[in-house]
Amino acid sequence: MRYKVGHLSLGWRIAVTVSAILFCHIAMAATDTCSPMARTPLERLYCQIVQKGEGRSLPALEDFRRNTPQIQSLLLKRPAQKLGLTLPEASSNTPASANKEQKEKTTPKRQSALTQKPEPQKSRQNAGTPEANQCKLNNRSINCPGETYRLVENLPNSALAPIALTDANKLQLPGWHSGLETTEREYLTSAYRIYVDKMLQIGLGAATMSFTRFYHNYQDSKEQNTNFRKRFADMYEYLKKDKLTMSTPKRLVDGVPEGINFCDYLKKDLIVCDNGFHNWLYLAD
Repeated sequence: MRYKVGHLSLGWRIAVTVSAILFCHIAMAATDTCSPMARTPLERLYCQIVQKGEGRSLPALEDFRRNTPQIQSLLLKRPAQKLGLTLPEASSNTPASANKEQKEKTTPKRQSALTQKPEPQKSRQNAGTPEANQCKLNNRSINCPGETYRLVENLPNSALAPIALTDANKLQLPGWHSGLETTEREYLTSAYRIYVDKMLQIGLGAATMSFTRFYHNYQDSKEQNTNFRKRFADMYEYLKKDKLTMSTPKRLVDGVPEGINFCDYLKKDLIVCDNGFHNWLYLAD
């Protein structure tokens, strides 16, 4: 997994207690302090939902903001449907000013990351990258010599294992500290594999965050001295509950990666592509 950093300093702190979330929503509903803070169509919809008293199942605005637009859409879908409100397109939910600033800040670093020679993964010792292995990106598939990878879509609940959406299925990332033999990079790559596998288990393979965002969530947790693993465990519970009660489109983002150079092996049978904003998984046949 190449170390794609320098895009979006993201990370979302799930509210520590339910009472804290409820207090935030009640205060916003009473004074409408939410709407002036909204930056995107999805955030404005979030504020509408809170104003109308249907935001009790949502995280606080600050935590909501730090999710990807695709996850934001999933979180808003059920209360929006209940209120008869329309979800905006997820691709339209990055502020223009943020896009410009982000592009200026991240493009040089991304170009540098793409030219770095990646460390071989244990699952593919010395296997190189999809690009180096002469793999070709063909929209919904990646064709490599002797192997074809198909674009992963979200799955209906009927296609999931019976245990997938139950309380027994938890997202438990391993811990890491500087005294361990593995490097921080190796730890994050291993933890990211677990996260992606867990998202596939609940049928949300087309709604995963990129390794870039995953990395920044970790760094953000360290800076703020918050529990990185708990963030993801809590997020997973939110997604399972929503998946139980609403249908999910097969794809949340139109389009495909710009090129094979945006892709890496996550493990032997899985290629992950991201452009810093959107993420795509391709699974071997």
